[in-house]
Amino acid sequence: RGGTVHALKAVLPTMVCRNPEHEDCRVLLIGSGCSLISWIGYASYAPSKYAVRGLGEALRNELVGTCVKVHVAYPPDTDTPGFAEEQKTKPQENIAMFPLDLFKPDLVV
Repeated sequence: RGGTVHALKAVLPTMVCRNPEHEDCRVLLIGSGCSLISWIGYASYAPSKYAVRGLGEALRNELVGTCVKVHVAYPPDTDTPGFAEEQKTKPQENIAMFPLDLFKPDLVV
């Protein structure tokens, strides 16, 4: 079993420290534009990305007073094999809304 929650459950207990002198630990969750707003053709994808954002916000609040800092990243459209595959089934309405202006992977990392 995998997933964001399982990974967090595995690592957070060892990261949490209530010593203010301790160096910050950081958690970075990866969302997408669909974490913020959804478009046609993303009804099965967007809810999971909304969930990542919500989880990040909830954890950020729950971990106040510890050394753990929680961040959520929203990477742009990136020139990857996965994005190329997605283009094959993307609704035409969506393609018309967003011209292909992809970021190179090394700039996104």
